[in-house]
Amino acid sequence: MILSIVWTYAIFSFRTVIPMAVLPFLSHLVGAEGTGVILACQALGLVGGVIVQFGFHQSAARELSISGNPDETSVIVSRVLVAQLITCVGATVLTGYAALQTPAIMGVPAGIVGVVLITIGTGLSPAWYFRGTGRPATGVMIEVAGQLVALALILTFVRSPDDTSEALLFTGFGPLAFSFLAIVWTIYEVKPSRLPPLKGVTSRLVASFPLFLVRLSSTGFTMSAAWIASLLTSPRETAYFGVAAKIASALTTFSQPVLFSLLPVIARAATVSRGSALRISARWGGALVLLGILAVIGVYIFADIFVGLLFAADMAPAADITKALAWICIVAALRDTLGDLILVPLQRDKTVAVCVVLGSGLGVGTAFLLAPEHGAYGMVWARLFGEAAVVTLLALSLTWFLVRGART
Repeated sequence: MILSIVWTYAIFSFRTVIPMAVLPFLSHLVGAEGTGVILACQALGLVGGVIVQFGFHQSAARELSISGNPDETSVIVSRVLVAQLITCVGATVLTGYAALQTPAIMGVPAGIVGVVLITIGTGLSPAWYFRGTGRPATGVMIEVAGQLVALALILTFVRSPDDTSEALLFTGFGPLAFSFLAIVWTIYEVKPSRLPPLKGVTSRLVASFPLFLVRLSSTGFTMSAAWIASLLTSPRETAYFGVAAKIASALTTFSQPVLFSLLPVIARAATVSRGSALRISARWGGALVLLGILAVIGVYIFADIFVGLLFAADMAPAADITKALAWICIVAALRDTLGDLILVPLQRDKTVAVCVVLGSGLGVGTAFLLAPEHGAYGMVWARLFGEAAVVTLLALSLTWFLVRGART
């Protein structure tokens, strides 16, 4: 298990670094305002991708890991693939409409098309299948390949502010191409004999809805943060916060390989012994918190150097914004431990959904109060408040669940 996590981390590092690598390059070409527009488009597209995924990266992976029956695996895979066609249409409509309502995105000729490509490309990746069949690194590698293609196209063809549209199109094209290839790979392995009935697809969507709410709510202040900022602040403030959010997101997503590898393991352990599952969760959760503390220390040491050396001069304020947001690394580690490592494996999906929806909703509401007046710092304060609210609610829910279980 540890070897699997280490290998997944190695691949995941590339997945995390590649999107960051292109930002300094773009900042020198299009300036702070252009960077803000690009980050807003990417953020909205990534939120659309979460809608396409609809919680399957957790729910389907969990069921596949428990199944082990080829016929049952075929049923799960076929239902999820057809369900994603439905969610893909819905996500395209929603993100397209949201892009139409965003002045910064409407100012770019291919802004809406870029948002839609990112939505479909990131959402259709069948990483859930490889996670559920014990190959989490393979699922991550597929996403890395798509990002590498996008990066290569951007570095080759983007040369000036006039190429902003092309940069957005390339960002979505790479993931889209490799998501389709991975779907073909999945179908080849599973070889589903027929299309699932509509009732089965509907039940698949209903079963994944709580985890979808969890992901969608949490991305309100992660993936979608730059887009929300573009609605409430200027493009320049969006760029400062967007870069800080990208850096913070890169640091917090280092917990994902642990979650990808351990969720199926803990879910299986919980079917035998709840105590054993909780011990595994606590041990790895402590490791995640330690990583979060180290990340905060690293940001305070290197943020000024990183932003000053790599980004354009007008992006300098992003360093201080990044330091302020760095504390999210510790809070996110606590959230992932309580949610993905404890409550989700214990099949408390609805509980997690309620906690994340309520906490993130408080954060979004705070953003609308603070960001128009305080700009990027207002977004930082709102996001920290929202994440802290989620952690508090998850902790209270877990305590209530364990106490009630001990009494029965």
